[in-house]
Amino acid sequence: MLKGQDIVCVASSNWDAMWVNAQHLMHRLSVENRVLYLDNMGLRLPGASAADLGKVAARVRSWFRPPRRASATLWVVTPIVLPFHRNGFVRMLNRWLLTRRIKRVMRDMGMGRPILWSFLPTAADLVGCLGEAGVVYQCVDDYAANPGVPAETIRAQERRMEAFADVTIVTSPALRDAKKDRARYLLYSPNAADVPRFRDAKPALPDGLAAAAGGRRIIGYHGNVSAYKTDIPLLERVAREFRNACCCWSGRWGGAIRARR
Repeated sequence: MLKGQDIVCVASSNWDAMWVNAQHLMHRLSVENRVLYLDNMGLRLPGASAADLGKVAARVRSWFRPPRRASATLWVVTPIVLPFHRNGFVRMLNRWLLTRRIKRVMRDMGMGRPILWSFLPTAADLVGCLGEAGVVYQCVDDYAANPGVPAETIRAQERRMEAFADVTIVTSPALRDAKKDRARYLLYSPNAADVPRFRDAKPALPDGLAAAAGGRRIIGYHGNVSAYKTDIPLLERVAREFRNACCCWSGRWGGAIRARR
């Protein structure tokens, strides 16, 4: 475990969103290190949906707020970047804006030469700009396969990130196989679960779920529910086949709890 280091984390999820790899790992690393956590800068252009427009408005508001402290040794910054990753000039402008903002916060935190720890391939444009002591690329997804992203540009940036990184960490055998001939040093570290929390905790049921269950047992799924990578038909089949139970799933899918009686 790292100790006494400064870490600048380019995260794949906002600090206040549902916790995934980035928040869990940086929270633990901040016990023995100082961490500057950059909220997710995004890979795709925002659409005209209410959800996307709301995110854009929230991001613009956050630009005028100072960095906030999540703990004594972890600071959170919400950067603004222009999501035109295909455009070289825009990427250069983003790099300049980000570098200025990050260095200012690093100075306020008393950071020296940090480890640049990125969960996104787009951080390739930041490598060399922060006087970093090392680079870690933690890949938890096939980013170019995400809907709405400029796939070829993301693949090119990922190849650069793998070439720059002192270590590339992957979370699945498929990602390991895809990067084994490209990464300078490859580490396979599969996703984990906080087993005691789910085994021992007895959290209060969400509003309406107890009534929907009607005294029956509850079969639940908790996690990031995305239609393009979650087997939704499988969840529905479970709900149909276990008719004596109340099946529910929760996560970042409209922010709702959905149940089948």
